[in-house]
Amino acid sequence: VDADHPGLLEDYRSQLPRSYLAFGFTTLVDLNAKPATLAWFNRAPLHPDYYHCGQAVEIVGGYPSFANPKDKAEADRVNLVYDPAQSEHWPAALDRNSYTPADAVRRAADAGAICVKVFVEHGFGGAAHWPVPSRQTLDALRAASVARGLVFVVHANAVESWRAALDAHADVIAHGLWHWPGDLHSTTPPVEARTVIRRAAASHVAVQPTLQAVFGDESIFDRSILRDPRLAESLPPTVLAWLTSGEGEAAARSQAEEYRSAIARMLGPIGEQKAMSIAPSRAMATLRLMLGDHVRLLFGTDTPSNEGIGNPPGLNGRLELGRWAEAGVPLGRILRAATVDNAKAFHLSSDVGTIEVGKRADLLLLRSDPLKTIHAYDTIDTVFLNGVRSRGTTS
Repeated sequence: VDADHPGLLEDYRSQLPRSYLAFGFTTLVDLNAKPATLAWFNRAPLHPDYYHCGQAVEIVGGYPSFANPKDKAEADRVNLVYDPAQSEHWPAALDRNSYTPADAVRRAADAGAICVKVFVEHGFGGAAHWPVPSRQTLDALRAASVARGLVFVVHANAVESWRAALDAHADVIAHGLWHWPGDLHSTTPPVEARTVIRRAAASHVAVQPTLQAVFGDESIFDRSILRDPRLAESLPPTVLAWLTSGEGEAAARSQAEEYRSAIARMLGPIGEQKAMSIAPSRAMATLRLMLGDHVRLLFGTDTPSNEGIGNPPGLNGRLELGRWAEAGVPLGRILRAATVDNAKAFHLSSDVGTIEVGKRADLLLLRSDPLKTIHAYDTIDTVFLNGVRSRGTTS
């Protein structure tokens, strides 16, 4: 799209900071920050405070870039780490001694990171079989992160990857749990899922359930979000116009056809709507188990997530809040998870997270009480950034 419409990406980036503010998000932590993002984000005259984990750590052939870098510049760009378990796949042109776990953490720290993220993604529950970091590498990344005072975050959404995250003593697991062994159609968490959730509770690891990440995938076949009036606060008019144009509709149909083929290959003759509902139903079920087992929950989103249009910036955070309420998370716990608990987990509580003398005056004023209704988050009156009043809406 950008090759044919070079202005769309610039329009999207120009509005993105205001998109978050429009829905009340004054502080962001980007768990996988591209090197150029900080510059264009902070160029905006009005933007949330932006923290990040730097470029997330990858191994050769692993998710999400699946890269076998041809040179040092490319290897540094994806923050590659050498894993001894993959020695036969290591590019001959690269000096493995320059890509130790300590080097990967240093690259993140040099970029100004407050955290380090690593992907443990085997292939979305069997859709693929990708290499993942070994226990040795995860342990070394964790040790190097602790040595620099950085939060250690592991991307995981399956039983086996949650186990790896827990074995490595992750501080935060980024994503809920919606992949597990057994019947691919079942939405009832098996004993393996229940066991790993209990481990998470006992270890006091924090978990970002990111429900909307998988609910948003339903937009591949259901584009009703285009009729949501709030979308105009999230996306610029040029992007909205393209999405509803003949070209945008054609692209959506092509994408849906790709998903139909994948569904048939993985799940057999099952309706597309039912197929797309499996992961959201699983995510809801496991969040309820986490709630019952008193797992530490942190608010988080995935922007954008996978394919489709279901996770627009800012709005998907509001949708995530609603999903938590639907799952039965108490309103007070939702408020804490999105404010003070996140601030503590990412070592930001000396500046943000609560209203106290000496802290940054990032304030969200609502016309309704968020401890009484989740819809209070739709009644934003005023946003203050560093004590400066801002409506935080698109112009």
